[in-house]
Amino acid sequence: MVNFFFLYLIVVGLAFVIYNIQRLSPFLHFVSEKNKVFLLSFSEFVNSPFQVFFQNLKTLPVYVFWEMGFVLAITGIIGWFFLWKKGKNLFIYFSLWTLLLYIGVCLFTRILYPRYLIFFASLMTISTSYLFSYFKNKINVLLSVLLLLSFLLFDYFIFFDIKNVPFPPVDRGQYLEGWTAGWGMREIMDFAKTKSKEKPVVILAEGDFGMSGDVLNVFLNKDDRIFIKGYWPLTGKEIIDNYQELKKSFVYIVISHQDILPQYLNNLNLIKKFDKPGKKSAIYLFELK
Repeated sequence: MVNFFFLYLIVVGLAFVIYNIQRLSPFLHFVSEKNKVFLLSFSEFVNSPFQVFFQNLKTLPVYVFWEMGFVLAITGIIGWFFLWKKGKNLFIYFSLWTLLLYIGVCLFTRILYPRYLIFFASLMTISTSYLFSYFKNKINVLLSVLLLLSFLLFDYFIFFDIKNVPFPPVDRGQYLEGWTAGWGMREIMDFAKTKSKEKPVVILAEGDFGMSGDVLNVFLNKDDRIFIKGYWPLTGKEIIDNYQELKKSFVYIVISHQDILPQYLNNLNLIKKFDKPGKKSAIYLFELK
């Protein structure tokens, strides 16, 4: 109990520090606004308490198993039930930690992504560790080999074939195939750096946040003659407003959020279309003439 409360005090202290650092930002209120996208409000829950429950009830185990590489999750469940033989109180304590969190997430989570469920992986890892302590060496060697093979399967694709990583569909959309994935951004900046040797480059980015404004800035060096302007939304008006930049700079437009391109882009010169895996979305690089 002394160890528990000591560690708990550290966690509370860290949480207090992190929250108060966030208070220094004038945009902290956006956190609560964003929470409304992902979580049911109290009034929404009262009006319809089971509106997301049954769907999450089925989806959550799939996400947890998939993100853990399956084998670790299975050994975790086996180890969990072996706790019953050691002592019912320990089993009940551990079960409550898992089941109450499970029910809470299922009741209140409007949008569920696998990465939000990493704490379940921590709980499963604890019970897997107990399973290793329960068996003798030969079985532990077999379990270790199975775990290693499951990890290597995912790691192989991550290192050598990233387009085909066996993520669940929702993660493939977030990391590889959807508008949030940054395929082509490095190539766009390499192209811009080459052109900037002739004269300055202005890039009009669709989005003054994340994709694509911030992502393009990641590849920007201090001495680059490249200026990135993020607009949301990026419309024909913003492009017309930047015609004056053509007097002294190359002007390029990066479209990253639209599958059906608006008509005002028809008169621009398409330099390259960067298709993402699965070809469900793309990033376009246009030149303003």
